[in-house]
Order: sequence, then C-alpha cells, then structure tokens
Amino acid sequence: MTDGRLWGQPRGIYVLCLVEMWERFSYYGMRALLILYLIERQQWSDVRAALVYGAYTAMVYGFCVLGGWIADRFVGQWRSIAGGAVLILGGHVGLAVQDLATIDPAMAERLLYASLALIVAGTGLFKPSSTTLVGRLYPIDDPNRLTGFHLFYFGINFGAAISALICGALAAMFGWGAGLGAAAIGMAFGLGVLLFGRQSLESVAVAAPPVTLGTVLMPAGMVAAAFALISFPDAVGVVLVFALVIALAVITRFVMHDATLIERRHVGTALMLIAAASIFWSLSEQAGSSLNLFAARIVDLSVGPVRVTAPQLQSLSPAFILVLTPLLALLWHRLGKTGREPGVVWKHVAGLALVGLGFACLNLGIALAVSGQRVALWWLVLSYLLQTLGEVCLAPTAYAAVSRLAPDRIAALMMGLWLFSISIGNFVGARVATLVARPVAGVGGADEVERYATAFGGVAIVAIAAALVLAAVAPRLQRAMAT
Repeated sequence: MTDGRLWGQPRGIYVLCLVEMWERFSYYGMRALLILYLIERQQWSDVRAALVYGAYTAMVYGFCVLGGWIADRFVGQWRSIAGGAVLILGGHVGLAVQDLATIDPAMAERLLYASLALIVAGTGLFKPSSTTLVGRLYPIDDPNRLTGFHLFYFGINFGAAISALICGALAAMFGWGAGLGAAAIGMAFGLGVLLFGRQSLESVAVAAPPVTLGTVLMPAGMVAAAFALISFPDAVGVVLVFALVIALAVITRFVMHDATLIERRHVGTALMLIAAASIFWSLSEQAGSSLNLFAARIVDLSVGPVRVTAPQLQSLSPAFILVLTPLLALLWHRLGKTGREPGVVWKHVAGLALVGLGFACLNLGIALAVSGQRVALWWLVLSYLLQTLGEVCLAPTAYAAVSRLAPDRIAALMMGLWLFSISIGNFVGARVATLVARPVAGVGGADEVERYATAFGGVAIVAIAAALVLAAVAPRLQRAMAT
C-alpha cells in the first residue's frame, strides 16, 4: 500500500464498490418482490400492479438525468451520494413498515407510494454522482483506471445476484415484510460504508456549490414529483414522450444548423443505436414483471427436492452477466486480433436476435409442456441465459459507441438520451406485462397459458424483426461510424 492506495487501487474504489453493491442489493432485492407483493399481499389487480411497477422502474432510470443536473448545479457530488443514500434507505424502511405495521389501508397505500418515491428520488441523486466519482478517483492516463471500472461493475452485479436469492428466501419463509426489510438492511450497510469511507470520496468530488434554498428544495421537489407520478402511473408515459420530444428537438436543431456533415452522420448513427437499445430494453425488461408472474404461475419451480421461489430467479441474469462478460470480452479481444470482431451495429443485431430467441424458447417450452402440468424450469433458465447474452453483446458497446459518436456540443444530451432508453424500456416493458394480466384478480382462467404464449411469441417476433431491419442497414451505419 503506497500513496494512499491499496493493492494498486485508490481506497475510494473499494468504498464505492461496496456502497454500490449494497445499493443494488436493496434495489434488485425489492424489485424482485414488488409486483408479486402488490398482487398477492395488497390484492391489487395484475394491470394496476404492472402499471405502478412500470412507472417506478422507468422513473428510477429517468430521474438519473434530472438528478445528475441537480447534483452539478445545486447539491454537489458528495451531498448527492450521501443524501440519495439516506432517501433510498428511508424508502426501503417505509416499505417494510407499511407491510409489518397495522396501518389504515388508505394511509398504508400513501406510505407505499411515498416509499417508492423516496427510492426513485434517492437513486436519481445517488447513481450519476457515484459513477462520476469512479472516474475522478484516477488520473486520465492511470493504467489501473479500467480495472477500477471492472471492480465497480462487479460490485453492481454481485449485489444484484445475491439480493433476489436472499430477499426472496426471507419473504417465502417469514413473510413479505422480512424480504422488504432485508433490502432496507442492505441499504443501511451501504450507507454505513459510505460514511466510514467519506474522506476517500469527498476529497476527489467536485467542490460542492454553496448551500442555498435550492440545495434542499430541488431534492424535495424530486420526491414530490415522483410521488405524483407513481400515484398516476399513466402520466409517466406523457412525461417520457414530452422529454423525448424536447431532446430530439434540441438534437435536430443542432444537426440542421450547427453540425458538420460528419457530425450529422455520427448523430444519425447514434440515434439508430439508441432506438435499437430502446426496443431491446422494452422487450427484455420483463424479468420483474411478466417473467416473474410466469415463473410464479406457470413454471414448475422444483429443482430436485428443493423448491425455489419466483423472486429468487431474478438472480439469474446478474449471475450470468458476471460469468459472460469476461468470456465475451476475451472473445472480442481474440477476434479483434485477426480483424474478425463484429462491428458495433452487428453486436446490436445480435442483442436483439438473442432476446427474441430467449422468448421463443419460452413459447416452445409452453408448447411442449404436458397438458395440465407446469412448464419445465430449465426453459426459463435458458431464456434468461439468451437474454443476458444479448444484453452483454449490446449494452457495453452501445454505451461506448454513443459516447464516441456524440459531438462535444451535445455529448451530455446524447448520453442522457441513451440512459433514457432504459427508462423508456422499463415503461413499455410493463405495458407488455399487462398483456398477460388476469382479467379477474386471483383467477387465472382457462386461457392463462395461452395468453403467455401469445405475448411471448409477439415479443419474439418483434425482436427478430427489429434485428432483421437493423441488419439491413448495418453496413451503411458501420461505414458512417468509420468516417
């Protein structure tokens, strides 16, 4: 350990990895339970639960754009991370309390919405600044910089992988409150690590702006806005469309009046990649909604003498990411040495095709299931594997490509739009989940399996069709990127 470093890395990276691990533990652990909790514990209809779930997950990502701006202008990076962590913890505690305590039903519902709003606003403040601080821990030419980002990425997915296993098991054994409480305890650990390692992070954060009324009012406004939108989930779609139109209008004005010919080609290519990513997330972000319900209602969850729970299967995707990411990186490296590595656009084509094949597997599993029996679990595992492989093909390359193609004058806006594609995907994905909703709460009906087959078949067709369309224009887009 020299120059304030531990094993060649700045101490702050270990703090951020642990904090991010526990934050993702709390987020994914609760997300794995949310839609089933709303339906089974709160007795909501499938449609209402899916719409609130979609509004919540869409805003978690959408508010990161707003939270990053507020951190830069009003709050500061360190205050945003610490304050965001406190809000997230408060939200998870609120969810556990409203389940465990004896509260008037109307008050419990308001507390549920308020708790989700706290998590949305807290994540919006926490995520942009925590990711920014990873980069600020290293000089630009530090050879350990890439390793630091790999450690950070590992922390994210490790926390996500273990969260659903633990929270799902506790919810099954001791009740929903225990699973929700475990998510709160995880975030409490994260906040403790953050405060313990404060000095290593505060020293590299951008100097915080002076404390003003906006330092308090802007985060409070985020909570209030999130509460209003969760209470009226249909309004989230209107807000997303409005924000998208404004972003595209600004980009169009730049392209028409200020961009060079090469910049126009780059912006057009980046927008095509963002559109492909939006379709990908809209189809693949079914894990916490329709696939969660499919596992609980249609799939045989027995693994030999052991029976897993539907929420625990949410650990498959992050676990696969941990395994597949280094393997695929090694494959790209070896293919690159011989000039055979697929281009960025072709990796997007592969991502869309793989998510389509993943849902086609579910359709095949439904078709091959013996009448009156549940679908074999390994079909769902195979689907998650294919979808995750598609994500590993698309997501890292998309992020890098958009950051490289975006002209400096609109670089932040273009990156925000790429992150916005995840928000759009979560919102649309929840709408897809309503296609399998039970018409009457608690009653599956004779056509329930057929509804899943129709919905999953439709997702597979859309994904493969999108892959074919993108493949048709891929050579032209690759040439534009090479300019």
